[in-house]
This record gives sequence, structure tokens and C-alpha cells, in this order.
Amino acid sequence: MTRGVGRTENSSLHDTPEPDRVELAVRFGCGAMLGLFFGVFVALYTALATRLAFFALLGLFAVVFGVLAVRLGDRFWYGLRHLKWFWP
Repeated sequence: MTRGVGRTENSSLHDTPEPDRVELAVRFGCGAMLGLFFGVFVALYTALATRLAFFALLGLFAVVFGVLAVRLGDRFWYGLRHLKWFWP
């Protein structure tokens, strides 16, 4: 027996519904932007010699951070709080 949209008899009020496509796109976009931010710092720190390596590293960071933000949701953002060098 269901009680409302997406709710079953065993679900509680604290269950979060599955994110829709817009929320997934926003999560990926925000994670990718943060990945680009981190990627720039890593690329400048390592002093990459070629543009290809620089942009490959940026793309890698953007995709990895975007996928993590989509897969982990809020746990991804809460986990970033433990980076003491990033947040004061």
C-alpha cells in the first residue's frame, strides 16, 4: 500500500526522494566547478609543462568531482569540511 507519491508503507518521513534530472545536473555542475577550482591549483602547483596535460588534468578533476557530487550527494559536500587547508 502506498501513501503518497514514491512512499511505501515502510518509508518514514525522513526518507529523501530520488533526485530528478535537474537536481542531478545541478549536482554534477557544482561538483565539476569545484573540481576545476581544485584542478587549477593542482596544475599550477605541479607546474605542468604542456597545455594538453593542463587541460587533461582539469577535465579529470571536473569529471571526478562531478561524479562524486552526483553519487554521494550531500555527503560529498559535508566530507569536504574535513579539508582543513581549504576551509578556515
